[in-house]
Amino acid sequence: AVSFQNAISDVGTDSTSTSPRWEEFNVVGVAKKDEAGCGGMLRDGKRVVRSLFFGLINAVGLEMAEAMAIKTALEVFVGMGWHVKVPFIIKSGSCVALE
Repeated sequence: AVSFQNAISDVGTDSTSTSPRWEEFNVVGVAKKDEAGCGGMLRDGKRVVRSLFFGLINAVGLEMAEAMAIKTALEVFVGMGWHVKVPFIIKSGSCVALE
């Protein structure tokens, strides 16, 4: 289960712009000996930040932290209702979650 210190928030709205052609979530998972965390930033096709999340998670190892970051990004995107409007790209700096 993900336990966030900061609530997910919609930080960028521009009512004058048209809908972006795609959305991109940059995610990261971090794991130390006793702690793990994850975070992400949702940007639209114009690179405007739309949502942020970060917090401590219950994960063992980097692979699990990365997977939790990707899972949370999907949950945020679907929760915002954008999954029916625009394509979605998840970018991660780590290949371990994909192995």
